[in-house]
Amino acid sequence: MNQKLKIAICSYRSAPFGGGQGIFIYELSKALNDLGHQIDVISGPPYPNLEESIRLIKSPGLNLFRTFDFKERLKIFFEKKNKSLDDWYEFFSTLFGGFPELKTFGNRARKLLNESSYDLVIDNQSLSYGILEVQKNLPLIEIIHHPITKDLYYDLRFSKGIIQKKILQKILASLKKIFQLFITALIT
Repeated sequence: MNQKLKIAICSYRSAPFGGGQGIFIYELSKALNDLGHQIDVISGPPYPNLEESIRLIKSPGLNLFRTFDFKERLKIFFEKKNKSLDDWYEFFSTLFGGFPELKTFGNRARKLLNESSYDLVIDNQSLSYGILEVQKNLPLIEIIHHPITKDLYYDLRFSKGIIQKKILQKILASLKKIFQLFITALIT
C-alpha cells in the first residue's frame, strides 16, 4: 500500500529537549514525513522543533506550568488577549492545583480539527474529551506511552516540602479520574 496520507499529530505540550514528548513528536513526524505522508503537528506550548517540511499548528494554551510563581502566572493570564472559556478554566484550575492542559488542549484541538480534511489523527496521550469527539469525524490513534500517574508517583515520592506534595497529590487524583473516564468512554 503506497497511499500517502494527510496526518495530524496532536500533542498537548511538546518541549523540544525535556520530558520526551517533544522528542517523540519530532521523531514520529519525521518518520511519517520520510515515508511521504503530509504531516501537520498540532501542539500546545512549549512547542516542538520540527523538520522544515512539517507544519506546526500552534494551539494557544497559556503554558502556566513554565513557572510556579503565582505573580508570573497572573501576568501570563492577564497579558493574554481575547481570553476563551478554556483560558479561564486553565487559569483557575491551575490556580487551585489542577492539571487542565489535557482538557483545554483537547477542546482547542477539536475546534481546529472539526473542519479539517485529515485522513488520520494521531494523539500523543492527551486522553481528553475533545480528542474523543474528534473520532466521530476522523480516524484516531491514541498513543499512551505510560500512564502519567506513574511519573507523578515518582515525583511525589521524591518531592520536597508539604506544598509540593499536596499539589502533586491533587494532580495525581485528577489524572486518575480523567484516565478512568476516558477509558470508560472508549469502551462504550
